[in-house]
Amino acid sequence: MKGKSIFYMTIVAIILCGMALYINKSRRQEPPQNIGKKVFSDLPVNDIDTIKIKSKTGTATVTRVGDLWVATDRHNYPANFEKIKNALISLSNIKITQSMKVAKKHIDSLKFNDPSGDKATAANSATVVELSGGGKNIQSFMIGAQHMKKGDQPGMPEGASYPDGAFISLDQGKTAYLVKETLDDLGADQKMWLNGELFSVQNSDIEEMTLKTPSNQSIRLYRKDGTMRVDGLQSLEEENTSKISAMESALGYLRLDDVADPALKDAEMGLDKPYILTATTKDGEKYTAKISSKMTSDETRYLRFEFALLDAKKEAAKTEPAVTSTNAPAQTEDQKKAEEKAKAEKMKQQEEKIKDLNDRLGKWTFIMERYRTDSMIATRAELVNNKVIKENTVDKKVVQPGTVQETAPAPATFTLPENK
Repeated sequence: MKGKSIFYMTIVAIILCGMALYINKSRRQEPPQNIGKKVFSDLPVNDIDTIKIKSKTGTATVTRVGDLWVATDRHNYPANFEKIKNALISLSNIKITQSMKVAKKHIDSLKFNDPSGDKATAANSATVVELSGGGKNIQSFMIGAQHMKKGDQPGMPEGASYPDGAFISLDQGKTAYLVKETLDDLGADQKMWLNGELFSVQNSDIEEMTLKTPSNQSIRLYRKDGTMRVDGLQSLEEENTSKISAMESALGYLRLDDVADPALKDAEMGLDKPYILTATTKDGEKYTAKISSKMTSDETRYLRFEFALLDAKKEAAKTEPAVTSTNAPAQTEDQKKAEEKAKAEKMKQQEEKIKDLNDRLGKWTFIMERYRTDSMIATRAELVNNKVIKENTVDKKVVQPGTVQETAPAPATFTLPENK
């Protein structure tokens, strides 16, 4: 009888242990039906008017004001609409590939610490994203660690790995969802959300450039036979073609790196005595860049831009009349009207273009890294080289206009014949 009691008690204990294991496993794993479903089942993308992203290293906020998205932390400078649109569409479509309950011992490795917490560091804290609309929170979530995959591509170093997804949490790090997107585009650096594109002037369109230095030295470049030349070139001077080419291309595909605080004074930025670079195109468009005379501690410069359209009548008077054949048929009245209409339409388009540039960029002071601005500024000595002339066996290097240094050949030696 006693033996049977022990047997039944053993059976009950086994059943209880099995139930405990099952319950514990159920608590640690999400139901498998979540796999493949969207993380945000019904994200109202069109209702979102503010995105705020916080990390241990910074905060970025973009807000929709009317039809325009602006960077709140950068004095309401226009934000990159395409980036915002793509980020929101991507969030509305991300799907769960794996889900798990997060044990406390894994919070650091999965980077689910609140970035504002006392224990948070850049290495163990999350990026917190808050999406809101009409002053109300729509969705908040944490972006944790990226999921790393060992490299299996040809040419990758042995043992190397690369990110192929990221962990996110909707309940402050208690539950983690793995998604295949790395979510790199949701960073807390405000500069990455700015509309960085400014304007572009093709070097082949530029007819003339002038540079006024802070010391009031003026340098003029002009195009002749398709090549940019330095005005006033002396006979014993030659152009530094690489430096001229760099300056000629300086306004092509121009992008900002940051936006300056409007409260800064010109003297603080070095814009009280700036470099002034002006480029005039063959269509009469004038682009002026004012570049700070001093660099910041992180090797950037401040810039401002102005845009204008030259008087068409004055430019036409400066242009030599085209040579036409006497045998060419005279234009009909319809052809003349069509030509005048085309000119008027082109002029209107240019006027709208210049107005848009001034409205969009004219009131801002931009910050650009040194590698962007170095090509915009130069001294005449950097644009012009002294010629080295070889004349017979005498090498003459021009040091200053009108003076030369000569290196004479070694004295000739003679052998006298012996007396016989």
